[in-house]
Amino acid sequence: MNAPLPVNLMLVEDERVVAFDLKKQLQTFGYRVGSVLASGEQAVRSIEDEAPDLVLMDIHLEGELDGIEAAMLIQAQHSIPVVFLTAYAEDDTLRRALASRPFGYLVKPCEARELHATIQMALARREVEVTVERSEQRFKQALDAASLGVLEWHPKSMHMHGDGHLDSLFGDRPMPFDESWDAFLARIDADDRPRVEAALGGALRNDEPVRVEFRTAGGGAACSLEAHAKSYGRHIDDVRIIGILQDITQRRRDEEMNRPGF
Repeated sequence: MNAPLPVNLMLVEDERVVAFDLKKQLQTFGYRVGSVLASGEQAVRSIEDEAPDLVLMDIHLEGELDGIEAAMLIQAQHSIPVVFLTAYAEDDTLRRALASRPFGYLVKPCEARELHATIQMALARREVEVTVERSEQRFKQALDAASLGVLEWHPKSMHMHGDGHLDSLFGDRPMPFDESWDAFLARIDADDRPRVEAALGGALRNDEPVRVEFRTAGGGAACSLEAHAKSYGRHIDDVRIIGILQDITQRRRDEEMNRPGF
């Protein structure tokens, strides 16, 4: 069995003696320090080619781009975790650092094992995030393959959130969308609104899956939609109804054409 590859780190530190000492400490724990850079600009330029597993970033650096600004660019463009390693911990710096969603914040000088533990925790957190991101991507691909939409209704705020294939109902809105419950109902044929309200209300009260069909409102040819929904959450503050929506207009047309005597 092949041994796991060493973790590849990028170190951004403009004090040469400090950088050299940190590199030696990191190597004793088995890390590979691919690059030791002195400025935020260098880090941003090198990040794609180096592709480190994690960046250790000082905040006050050479050049115009400080560590926080560099970290924000790295996170936005490459989603590579950044741990700040700095001598500064004043409130304003902390607030700015939080905006970059760091994976750790250590105040120098820090103990070597504390640094090692922080890196391991940051890598574990990133691994979980990657797993979630892949799961969400597979879910979106499945929705796309089946031409399904997803609706999420929050009874407390009376808002509806939607994503996926919802052109039949929300063709005038980019996805994802968020709108009021009343605005959502207005998109449903007036004769079908009581049935939709009753079905979703039943799901809310009984905690059982429900299925409901309805037609769209508005000008032009109405579309027929089918929703499968269920309530989730135990407390009134977080309870919500989540449903899958499918356009069944063509299916209904085919059924009508195949009826005896059509």
